[in-house]
Amino acid sequence: IGTVQPAEFMKFFLIVSLAAVITEHNARYVQHERDFLLLVKMVAVTALPLGLIIIQPDLGIGLILCVILACAMLLSGLNWKWLLTMFALFAGSVIIFFYLFYFHNDLLATFFPGHAMNRIMAWLQPFEYADDLSYQLVQAINATGSGQMFGVGYGKLQVFVPELHTDFIFTTIASHYGFIGAAIVLIVLFLFVYRLIQIALETADPFGTYIVTGYVAMFTFQIFQNIGMTIGVLPITGLPLPFISYGGSTMIVNLVGLGLIMAIASQSRISMFDED
Repeated sequence: IGTVQPAEFMKFFLIVSLAAVITEHNARYVQHERDFLLLVKMVAVTALPLGLIIIQPDLGIGLILCVILACAMLLSGLNWKWLLTMFALFAGSVIIFFYLFYFHNDLLATFFPGHAMNRIMAWLQPFEYADDLSYQLVQAINATGSGQMFGVGYGKLQVFVPELHTDFIFTTIASHYGFIGAAIVLIVLFLFVYRLIQIALETADPFGTYIVTGYVAMFTFQIFQNIGMTIGVLPITGLPLPFISYGGSTMIVNLVGLGLIMAIASQSRISMFDED
């Protein structure tokens, strides 16, 4: 829709929706009573938007929705047997995927779209496709390494990387300001997530706690995924680095989330004038 990306706003709606579903269910039923019903509710709330986003296709935001759902499952009070079952299904799917990728690539290609297969091949074998599929990744790795300890200085890039201001903004930071500059950014992001975790632990309202933890999962995954893909540790998914990468829709969603978290934190803050 013009320059607005509706899928970005789905992250906010899913976090709030899952928080409402879990809070309502736990208020109605005793702990571990009808856990399967709660699991079905959470999957049903996630399935429709996830399916529509995957069809686009938008693998990055699809993964974020899955991470938000997984975080909600962990904190919803589900019996550990259900959690182990879900973890076993996930682990089994990953094992089957890599088995098919290495030994039955043609069969796997019938289930996965071509662009997804290309990204995985570019990730696992980047230097074999340096002139084609993994050109941007190889250039990003070289540009990141060119910064060394203190960087080459602002505006003095030695390696060309396409679209540096968006998904590969961390490469720009590492190249301009080196390991020191990149480490400072990582420390700031770590302190940011740490503060969100503190707010989640201090929040007395379960609904507020679920919302804050949903954003903790979202921000943490985006940070690890974005930085990981720029250095070749994780596959490229097109996720921006929160509050740093260029992007209007994602910035709005992040700021709306921060506003909601600040409202939750203000309600849980203990004042010296409060009556006990």
